[in-house]
Amino acid sequence: MKPQFLLSLVAFAAIEGYSQSGPTVISAAGGSGTTENVAIEWTIGEPISGSGSGTSMLLTQGFEQPVLLVVEPTVPVIAPVASTKFSVFPNPANAVLNVRPLSTLNGRVVISLVDLNGNVLISKQANSANELQQIDISRLAPATYLLRITNIYGAVISASRIVKVK
Repeated sequence: MKPQFLLSLVAFAAIEGYSQSGPTVISAAGGSGTTENVAIEWTIGEPISGSGSGTSMLLTQGFEQPVLLVVEPTVPVIAPVASTKFSVFPNPANAVLNVRPLSTLNGRVVISLVDLNGNVLISKQANSANELQQIDISRLAPATYLLRITNIYGAVISASRIVKVK
């Protein structure tokens, strides 16, 4: 008698555990759809009635309440940027700084002049990275600055130390 009772108890627990694996919605119609970042479920024709709960379950009738599915957005992987050499002249400079790439570049670049505290003083977007770019530094105080060239995603392509004189 004990083995049969024990076997029945184990079978009941297994069936009960399997049947409670997730919420179930009973409705006249509905569906679901998923994309890479969104999951949506809907129902049509659910009867509206009360709710009930017990020690091991919660029953809410009339409204679909699916399991919350959080999907992390995918971030595109950007290949590391190869360092590109630029010719920056004259250095030291007093009025205009010329910047020219020494090799062919694809796409746009951002040329920034940064002080030693990290403040961006001048930022210029160059639509064609392969042309000579001129930066007016005549209004800057004599000091040492950092010329930083980045791609449109912010990856540093090149950096140079610049000295501004009177």
